Amino acid sequence: MDITQMMKQFNINPQQAKQAWAAAQQMGAGVKTKEQAMKLLAEKGIDQCTLQKIGGYINSPMADMLGGMMGVNVEKVRKDFNSLLNDKPSNVPAISGSSDILSKYRKGLKQL
Repeated sequence: MDITQMMKQFNINPQQAKQAWAAAQQMGAGVKTKEQAMKLLAEKGIDQCTLQKIGGYINSPMADMLGGMMGVNVEKVRKDFNSLLNDKPSNVPAISGSSDILSKYRKGLKQL
């Protein structure tokens, strides 16, 4: 079974997932340090609650399966992400209004 078929089984729109991935890649382009990542998260209004939700998906067994099919080093992603999650400052502003892409990304993650 290829990744597209698997996504469809979990009611994930492959086109929306591709758009969300492209947006995430574009947003993170040039981020080389933890400090830069923290600043980007704050600028985009991504709060602690959102990071915890994303962390739940990254730390799930499904991430191993999907990541493995896509050639992603899931353990490295977990390590890096959990490092951000654990060091997230409490003064990062809450999300006041989500972008369309972020909303699609959240919806896709909830479907996993």
